[in-house]
Amino acid sequence: KIDSVESRFGDRRCRLTVIGQENEVDVFIDALENCFLTDAELEQWQQGATFEDPWPKKIAKLSQKKTV
Repeated sequence: KIDSVESRFGDRRCRLTVIGQENEVDVFIDALENCFLTDAELEQWQQGATFEDPWPKKIAKLSQKKTV
């Protein structure tokens, strides 16, 4: 589907292989596609708009204990 759309940013692309039950894969793909910018958001970004970063501000470190 993406291959048929002319790119605004050259030939940038990623390939992702998803393996699983078809209905679970479909749910994952729908969730992933909802992460993409809409055309309106892309236009806003090109005009200098900023967006809230959804990633956590802090990341907890796991214990570095060694087991022998």
